[in-house]
Order: sequence, then structure tokens, then C-alpha cells
Amino acid sequence: MVQKLPTQFCSKYSDVLHESMELKLRNGYILPVQFDVVKCELKGVLWFFKDLELEGGEILLFEYFGRFKFNVYIIGRNGSEINYPDKLHCLQHRSSGIVTLYDAGWRFIIFRPAGSGIFDDVDPPAAFINRCGFALPKRITYVLRNGKKFIGTYKSQTCRFSGFNSMFEILGGHTVLDVRGFLFTYNGTKEVFITAFDSQCNEIVFPGTPLCMDSTGSYPLLGTYFQITVETKHMLDDCFVVDIPKDYKDLFDEWDNFQCIIIYSELTCWRLLIRKRDDYHCATIEDGWRKMRDDLALIVGNISVFECPIQSYDQFKIRVLPPDEGNGHMNTNAISEAHNDLKTNSISSAMTSRRVTFPVSCNIDKIYQFGASKSDTGNRRIENPLDACNMHPYGQSFRKEPTGRCSDGLLTIDYIGMNLNVLLISHKC
Repeated sequence: MVQKLPTQFCSKYSDVLHESMELKLRNGYILPVQFDVVKCELKGVLWFFKDLELEGGEILLFEYFGRFKFNVYIIGRNGSEINYPDKLHCLQHRSSGIVTLYDAGWRFIIFRPAGSGIFDDVDPPAAFINRCGFALPKRITYVLRNGKKFIGTYKSQTCRFSGFNSMFEILGGHTVLDVRGFLFTYNGTKEVFITAFDSQCNEIVFPGTPLCMDSTGSYPLLGTYFQITVETKHMLDDCFVVDIPKDYKDLFDEWDNFQCIIIYSELTCWRLLIRKRDDYHCATIEDGWRKMRDDLALIVGNISVFECPIQSYDQFKIRVLPPDEGNGHMNTNAISEAHNDLKTNSISSAMTSRRVTFPVSCNIDKIYQFGASKSDTGNRRIENPLDACNMHPYGQSFRKEPTGRCSDGLLTIDYIGMNLNVLLISHKC
């Protein structure tokens, strides 16, 4: 028996899919299959249907995670993910695993006809509520597949999710015209992940990144970042583990011991598996590096900068700097010197001016201006660098943190010197 895969999916991944693949269920069931790249078919799936006693009408979700494995999720005829049977393939000599809400979330799917308009509410299947209703909070953070997040609610009295108008405001109504199905995955905390499918059952990756402009013209604030300088060892065929420098320990503290993060670059995204090593106070990329490296055509000396919005430590935009432009990143020696001057000198004796600029090739589009007094904790982003010197530096981009320090997510201001005017040029989204 063969299982046909969408042609567009095969065309996109034919160069990385193997002839011998595995289908893996959440309960540990693994079935070896053969992939025919010419016919775009999986061969040998009959055992899969027999072992699981599928009746027809179920939906099989194939998630390609890299290498030779498909994770398979089964959506029942009621629209909710099924309770997986306590059964393994006959060649497996061990017990099946217990499937819980917290190990990989729980899913339901809704379909919409062509030309459907904007909606604000979604009523999940009763089977999904029976499984997950006890854990659903009132305040929900929805996560789109381009990393954008928006806030909504779950109303336990009506068993209804609300707040999806914000999704259309972020993406623009025209962007979702081709969507025929929405898959919702609840991970057991406060987040619901939204995946869209077209009429050919291919996943739709919405354009943009977590840090790009919404359809309303607004930008999210940058939360934090980490960066990796590509070395010779990172280019080897057997390079699976990549160290993340210890300089970003504050970010590591926000991650789980095993953390999946999503990396975005325009219309492409990758999933990286991060392992936090508490014994060495560092973190490493355990899986996903080679695929991302090859897709981006990284070379030795490239600096990969991973940036995430505020309070979104699992969704990152990537920027790749050529080896000779590494000093164009916002965390430069010059900025470090400026911060040190401000911290070690008194308000009255702090330096009177400092200007930090970067090469034009860094794709400049914003300037951050610091004010002229200790009370000026704001300063705004100036869209046109040429107008920077003619505009008053007061604004609202820098906000008070609970610690009393001021930050816009890019920089944290500990002290503001009298008559201090620092210009920081950053990059386009």
C-alpha cells in the first residue's frame, strides 16, 4: 500500500528526503517505509493502517523534522487528535509510551470554504475540550508560524477561543485567502500554536519574521539575541552539535533544558533543538544546524545573529553578517565603551558626546537617540537617519523595567549623562 504526498512538499524537500524513512507516532510506534521521490509516494504503510485500526475519515499530519523521520499525528473524524492506542509495530520489542498533553501538545483542526471572511471566535471539538479544558487559561497567547504572537482568550463557559481578529490585523486579510484549514496545537501552558494549510494539504508559512512590520505598520520591540560565528568545524558533514557562547546566560535561563526554537528568514523557517547544559553553564544546538546552514549557504566567518521579540524566547529572526561586517551588530565595542563610561563616571563627569556609526552596507534604517538629561529615559526611533540631528530626542521607546532600569529591548540604560547624545544605528527588519 502506498501513501501519496503533496507534490509541492516533495519538490521542496526531495533533496533532503531519504529513500528509507520512518513514521513515528507519539506513543513510540515506529514504522519503516520507503520513499519514492519520482512518484512522490510512501510505500509500505499498510501495516500502519492495520495496526492502528483506522476506519477512514481520519486526518494524518506528517511533520518532517529532518534527516529520515516523519512525526505523524492522527486527527480523528471529530476534528480532535485521537487517544493513541497502547500498541507498537510487531518488530518493536518494548512497551509503548504514555502520551500526555505536556510532551508534544494536543491538536484540533477546523476547515473553512474558499472565500471565507474574517472570524474572531473558534469553537474547538468537544473531544479536545474533554482532553485539555482543565488546563486552558483564560488568557491565551496565540503563535503563528512566522513567529508572530497575539493575545486572545478562552471562555470556559462557552468552550470558545476568541481574539482572532488580531491575526488578520497582523497578517492582512488577503494573506489568508488561500487557507482551507487551521490546525491549533495547545502545549499545556498558555500558548496555542496556529498552523495553516492550503487546498492541496501543504502547510502555508506566512511571510515575515517575528520582528518584521505587521500589516498595521507597527513593529514589535526587540527582546534579546544571541550570535554564533561560523567556524571551520561548523561546516563539516558530521557537525550536529554547535556551541552557543556563554555570553548569553540570561537567555539560557529562559529556556527549558531541552528547548525547541524556531528560526525565521523571510519565507523560510527552521527548527533548532537546544540543550541547556547546567553543568557547564552553556547551551548547544543539538539538531537542525546543518539544514539551516546549508539553506543559508553560510561560510566560515559569517556571524549569524538570532534576535527575538520581548517575552518570546522561542521565536527568532536570523540575520547573517559577512565576515567583514561583524562589527555592525548593535553590541559593538564602541557601545560597550559608552556603557562603561556611563557606569563608572558620575552624572556630571560623564562624557559629553559619543557617536556610533556602522558601514552603509549594514542596511541602515533606524537611529536611536539618547536624551540630554537623567530624566530623559525615552528617546524615539527615528526612521530617517538624515533627519536625526534636527529632531528632538525625547520619546517613548525606552520603558521602565521592574528593576527600575530603562530598556527598549535593544539596550538597557543604567545612567544618562548630562548633555549626552549617543546615536545608535541599527538594521532593517
